[in-house]
Amino acid sequence: STNRTTFLLIGDLAFLHDSNSLINVVARNIDLRIILVDNCGGGIFSFLPQATSMDSSKFEKVFGTPHNSDLMLLAEAHGLKTTLVTTLEQLLEAMTIEGPQVIQISTDRGENVRVHERINQMVSVAIRNS
Repeated sequence: STNRTTFLLIGDLAFLHDSNSLINVVARNIDLRIILVDNCGGGIFSFLPQATSMDSSKFEKVFGTPHNSDLMLLAEAHGLKTTLVTTLEQLLEAMTIEGPQVIQISTDRGENVRVHERINQMVSVAIRNS
């Protein structure tokens, strides 16, 4: 332990796969602030060409893999504090609370892709105009 606050940004599927690592986090008083991005599945795969080139139900089954799990309940089962945030202000406030906790941010996979596309377009324009 470094006796320092540690922040972890993790997606929902990775959180589920690695949830056994939460054992004893509270007992060891590890000041771990887990920021959990929950898009109910493998949102990163929505950036792959398969997201638009294959049947959406097949894509969801193979890549999206929605889990429908209560991630806050899972964290609470390990004794962690939990907070669901919907605004930047709530996120910043939750990040100041001391002690091990999970801060959940729910996102929409489709909207995430659209936002990234707009950012990429703006960057491309800025590069061309520089």
